[in-house]
Amino acid sequence: MSFIVQQLGKTAWFVVLLRLLARCDRAFLQWTKGRVSIGAAGGAQELLLTVPGRRTGIPRTVAMLYFPYHASWAVIDTNWGRPRRPDWSANLVACPDAEITLNGHRIPVRPRLLSGAERADVWREALATWPAISRYDRRSGDRELRVFLLQPWWLEQRASDEDDRRHGGDGQDGALDLAGVQIPAQGIGQQPTCCQEGQELGRLDPVVGVHLSGQRQ
Repeated sequence: MSFIVQQLGKTAWFVVLLRLLARCDRAFLQWTKGRVSIGAAGGAQELLLTVPGRRTGIPRTVAMLYFPYHASWAVIDTNWGRPRRPDWSANLVACPDAEITLNGHRIPVRPRLLSGAERADVWREALATWPAISRYDRRSGDRELRVFLLQPWWLEQRASDEDDRRHGGDGQDGALDLAGVQIPAQGIGQQPTCCQEGQELGRLDPVVGVHLSGQRQ
């Protein structure tokens, strides 16, 4: 992230401007499948997060800043410093599955709410990248900003494969390769458990290994 954007992020007027641009940014990200955004022009790292609503089960998509962390993506529910939490934060707490769109790929993830030393570590890195977070934290009042780690679900599969290898298996049952990342084929077509019947976040195409969106007919 550029030094200029980092410094502007500390000012109140720039925060208001970013909030106004957020809707346009989501449209850019959706149109380009996470490849292009207004924020990226200033060095910000953004992704699209899709998570089912905790009451309706209907997938909702929002654009947000992220911070790379240990082969995963960290996000913080700043809500631009408002006292109220954003809806997506409560939805992530309620749902064990979500999806991100980034660099042309739709990636199924498992959100994890961080605490303790792990949260502190991510928080330090986030502050170094986007100092305005400290301002959002102060303006948000009594609520503690939630820090989530969005982990690609194949990390769990990779751990399982390593365990299989230790016990004599090859750990490569039906694996696909997408940009150098091993993705287990047995996970294709699995849907988030909290989605409403008739809704889906997407499915993996077993031929090209990218995510396709759609609704069951």
